[in-house]
Amino acid sequence: MMNKILLITLPFYILINSISAQSVEDYDWRNVPIGGGGYITGMKIHPLDGDKRYYRTDVGGAYRFDAATQRMEQMIHFTESSYYSVAGIALHPTNTNIVYLAVGRTCSPNQTAILKSTNAGKDFVALNVPNIPFWFAANGGRQCDNSNDDNAPNTNDKDRQGTPLAVNPYNTNELYIGTREKGLYILNVNTLSLTQVDGIPENTSQYSIRSVVFHPTQQKVYIAYAGHGVYVGYANQSYTHYGGASNTQLKSAIDISISKNATYMLVACKTKGIMKATNLTGVLNWQLLSGLNPPDDEGYLTADCSPHDDNVAITVVADWNHINEFQVTTNGGNTWSQISGSVAPNDNIFPWRFAAFASHVSQIAFDPFDDKRLYYTSWFSTFATDNFATSGPLSWSNRESAGHEEVVTTDLVAFPSNSEGNFLLSGSGDHSGFIYGSEITDANAFREFDIAERSTNSVNTLRKCASIDFCEQQPDHLIVCITEEWTESDAGILKSTNGGKDWELIDGYTPSFNKALLAMSSGNPQNFIALSLDGMKYTDDGGDSFSSASGSSNISASCSILYNVNCLGSTDFSGENINVSVFGAFRNIAADKNYDCVFYYYDWDGDFSISTDGGENWCIVNNNTLPPSNNIWEKTRLTSIPGQPGHLWINIDKQLWHSTDAGVSWTNYSTLYSVDKAKALSFGKGFNSTYPALYIFGTLDNNSTDYFYRSDDIGITWTRINDHSEKELWGDNKMIAGDRNVAGRLYAAASGQGVVFGDATTQQLSCDNTEQTMDGEFNLINNPTIPSWTQSNTNNASMTGTINAYTKAVLDITNPGANNWDLQLWQDDLTMQADKVYLLQTDLRSDDTRTVTLKLRNKTDGHVYFEKDIDVHSTSEEHSFLISSDIDDDDLRLTLQVGGQSETVYVDHLRLREFCTEDIAAIDCTNVIELLDHNILANTYQAQDEVISTGLVMSQDAVMFKASESVLLDPGFTADIGAELQVIMQGCP
Repeated sequence: MMNKILLITLPFYILINSISAQSVEDYDWRNVPIGGGGYITGMKIHPLDGDKRYYRTDVGGAYRFDAATQRMEQMIHFTESSYYSVAGIALHPTNTNIVYLAVGRTCSPNQTAILKSTNAGKDFVALNVPNIPFWFAANGGRQCDNSNDDNAPNTNDKDRQGTPLAVNPYNTNELYIGTREKGLYILNVNTLSLTQVDGIPENTSQYSIRSVVFHPTQQKVYIAYAGHGVYVGYANQSYTHYGGASNTQLKSAIDISISKNATYMLVACKTKGIMKATNLTGVLNWQLLSGLNPPDDEGYLTADCSPHDDNVAITVVADWNHINEFQVTTNGGNTWSQISGSVAPNDNIFPWRFAAFASHVSQIAFDPFDDKRLYYTSWFSTFATDNFATSGPLSWSNRESAGHEEVVTTDLVAFPSNSEGNFLLSGSGDHSGFIYGSEITDANAFREFDIAERSTNSVNTLRKCASIDFCEQQPDHLIVCITEEWTESDAGILKSTNGGKDWELIDGYTPSFNKALLAMSSGNPQNFIALSLDGMKYTDDGGDSFSSASGSSNISASCSILYNVNCLGSTDFSGENINVSVFGAFRNIAADKNYDCVFYYYDWDGDFSISTDGGENWCIVNNNTLPPSNNIWEKTRLTSIPGQPGHLWINIDKQLWHSTDAGVSWTNYSTLYSVDKAKALSFGKGFNSTYPALYIFGTLDNNSTDYFYRSDDIGITWTRINDHSEKELWGDNKMIAGDRNVAGRLYAAASGQGVVFGDATTQQLSCDNTEQTMDGEFNLINNPTIPSWTQSNTNNASMTGTINAYTKAVLDITNPGANNWDLQLWQDDLTMQADKVYLLQTDLRSDDTRTVTLKLRNKTDGHVYFEKDIDVHSTSEEHSFLISSDIDDDDLRLTLQVGGQSETVYVDHLRLREFCTEDIAAIDCTNVIELLDHNILANTYQAQDEVISTGLVMSQDAVMFKASESVLLDPGFTADIGAELQVIMQGCP
């Protein structure tokens, strides 16, 4: 092979290293509506205002209910991702505006804080408590070192329910703080001084204080301490411990509730049941209650006494799907009855979660003012009922949980809009994934399904998403790797061939390969690669079978590419180049977005490799430039740029690197320009028609604070697009994805809050290059009609219109009539705007040579914008026409007229697509393009074979025509004096 790669030229930019790299642009940020998804581990309702309700989660922050909007609003907006795990909520007993949160995901004091709000949760500050000596590990202690623990492994949930934070109602300057491992502290909120409470021990097994509850009339406090029992005492005095041999159940104490008149107290003790205490101001008398349902694997996590009736209390066994098994007592716990409950379909606003309601109920709470209103929190958000009665049944609704977004996103991919109108796919640590279309701008358009539910075959226990990819040129083809567990476990691959409407678990992927990183060919959806612990695999039959890739010192290309490869050595796949956790964001493989046989691979040791035969054979093309990566949790993402052959970007150890020659050589943009840290990387449709927008999440210009940035000039300068002062921050953003259809839009995987997206408030482009026609690709086989199109037979002419198995519209003519308009296929209600251009595209063939007419006109007044007779042959040919209008028109009819001749016409597609004049370079490469009725030309116009043009090139304007066979300037073409016309005889990629 030749030892060179053809360098791909860039648009010309002046490179100035000293340029100020950072400007700021206003963006509007909001959530992609998924709906619920995660565990609400507790809630508090203010006793003086039932509308002031607050919710905490294990990984997704904390929420306040906004009575004005009837939605839940995220309360935490900090850069520290640990703060999005919330251990407790405390409310000031008389000031309804003061709220405290105990936050921290890890066993590190440095990532632990007490947050305070003085405006009912709208804003929070972290109290400057010096030298915090404790931690919360609020996500069940999972991220702590458990090498010396006897409290179960960290894969289990370790006591995260209850109410471990409370304001002392008898001295509201004191905040009682229950911690994990470090016992009980009292914080003076005025002086910010901490006092550790004597008599309540520390521990080394990650046990946590889970409830701190004050007596309603006496200065007495009750502490539920997992692994230890219940402690009762007065402030600054000794505490009495309960949890010895006579009441060992209390060692599992997690939630405490005191009855209305303080005649008794209930303690939920997980699998040990519910304990009742009386004589609350003296020596407590304990009783293990009977008549309750047997505890399951989780047992009882909560019990709540009614503030309206001293004898009424409610509880439910945790674990899975207990909506029909709430239990009520009307005599202070002496007897219990089960009451039925249900969620009607119209009372569930999150349709993708259609079953298993009341799973792992963590808190039940009565409304302090309405004895008919009751709430619970659970694995899948929060529910309320307005018809509480001790006899039941209860009708539950989650309507007031709108705004709760708590999905832990594991991958995020944006793609060109496909036949289903979808353009975004996200994975989840608890769910297979979600797919989205234009409805995401509606805050209430919650997901209808997670993708595994649409699988045509069983996925069994495979539910957690590990990676995603798609086919660049055929984005109806999507693939997702799903696993059984969060870490090393069996895996499978789901694929969709119809834009995400349906999915199938492929047969050829061996489950024991475990998690795989996926990359699909840009033009051949049957060809994709999978990097797993078992090495690199490839398939060329859509996943029916997989083979192991090989390293080679000499590889050949199986498709037409612009460069030759100089192999420096054989690629070695023996190392572990994959983080087995689904939460790992490292993506070190990619398909070339321009050549369907090319794939790339960055090895953690720094080698960079290429395959030019669909992933079968690989060789190293660079082994001395890129740094090795020593952190499997880095958010590295290897990225290929469509329309720019050989252009690659990658962020390694937070450095930003760029190649223009398919990885042979690399430039470090973190040293050349001002990108200090590129923690996450993506590209998307931008405001520069010659190159996509680049996006990073990271730091610039020696500023240590992380922001989102966009570059419109290939990484030379950057614009900051989020503002922390406007609460546009969501902890650590694991991955980002630039939208492929909407200029300037960026998606980000927020810390446990699903997906957020930002749009530029001042759009620099006036259109989204959207498809105007419906079902213009004829992908739905729908005999005997063609969906979304009207078939017209007049003057005794007749034909039938169907879609065949090759997804082509077949116009089978029985009687052709005398005129071309006697037989028509049309679609109405299309739109056109002034100052934009429109691409009419159709791909036609017939049984024999004939003529058809393509026409675009106003449906009502008949004004014709475009009319063209097209010669059709027995070989399929694509025809593309670029037109424009001086006026807006929202009453268009697009018509294919086939009367007058009898030969059957086969239509592969019939499309009307909108483009901005600034974005003509984004038009797909077609064989032939005709520029008709396009009065002023000022851009680059390209086709693979031929460009045909009429029109005007104004003085001082420049136009470029690119085609490999011919450029024809038809009568009517004019170039003013001073205009520049350039013709390049070269087809587009």
